[in-house]
Amino acid sequence: MFAPQKPIEAQLAQSDCFRPIPAHLKDDILEPYKQECVYIKAAYRDTSFEKELVAVAEVCVPQTFYGSQTGHFNAVESLLCLNQLAFVSIADFVVSDEAHEFHKAIKTTCIQSFKDNVLTRTFITSVGMQFKRTLDGQKVFMRLAFTKCRAHAGMVFLVSEFAFIDGSRSFDSRPAFVGQATFAIPTM
Repeated sequence: MFAPQKPIEAQLAQSDCFRPIPAHLKDDILEPYKQECVYIKAAYRDTSFEKELVAVAEVCVPQTFYGSQTGHFNAVESLLCLNQLAFVSIADFVVSDEAHEFHKAIKTTCIQSFKDNVLTRTFITSVGMQFKRTLDGQKVFMRLAFTKCRAHAGMVFLVSEFAFIDGSRSFDSRPAFVGQATFAIPTM
């Protein structure tokens, strides 16, 4: 019989691959968001990848900000979480001094340059999601993997895959929903 997998929180704490993204960096990058819409509680970079940029975040959506409670985590909140984790993980990448293939396209190491040029001029060029089951927004983990990076016409295009997983499960559990998104950020 297989041993049960540890919950995601324990896996993050006990793995050498996951490095916490500093809370002060997360708070600084997410400062433009209304406080009640900052859904990323803690974020981690998975440093075991050299050709992908991978991050995991603990997400909490205590209530829907735009209307009556829906009773479950929905597409609007997932897009806000996706955007927030993208900004936080790219900012962490910008200030890190690690060797990585993405530095060919994302050349700056200045967080102020990132904030001035990227936060207000980044957009999602495409997104697709497949919902498999409902998810309670109180404790969710999100995994975001930027799988491809290319520069073109003054922009850097980041292709990504993402998944949302119930916080009481392990990374090996089937996600509640998955998707793909492409981000466009200004060349820096």
